[in-house]
Amino acid sequence: MVESKLTSELIAALADPGSAEDRIRKVSREAIETAGEAELVIRLLKLFPLLPGSTSKRAVGSPLRDVLGLMQKTRDKEAIAVLREPGRPELLRIFDVTLRAATPDTVCPMRRTCSFC
Repeated sequence: MVESKLTSELIAALADPGSAEDRIRKVSREAIETAGEAELVIRLLKLFPLLPGSTSKRAVGSPLRDVLGLMQKTRDKEAIAVLREPGRPELLRIFDVTLRAATPDTVCPMRRTCSFC
C-alpha cells in the first residue's frame, strides 16, 4: 500500500520537530482517512506547543489551527474514535500550557487600546 502525502509529512514532522510547522502547513488541506493517520496526529499533538523560531513566515493561522482543521475533516469512524480518546487530553494539555505561559500582552497585543481588555 502506498503511503499518503499526509502520512509521509506527519512521519517527517515527528522525526524532525523543527520542520513540523512547515510540514503541517503542506498537508493542512488534507483529510485524515485512517486510524493510523489519526494516531500520527495524536503523536504530533504531543509536540505542541511548538517552539518559536520556525523558518515559516505565516501571516495567518498557526500549526495548531491546521492540525485542528485536519481533525475536524475526519469522517472515518475508527479515526474519529482515535482522535476523541487520546486527543481530548492532549488538547487540554496544550490549552493549559498555553494559558500558563500567557501574559496580558500575549493574550491581547492591543491591550492598551482594546475596549474589551
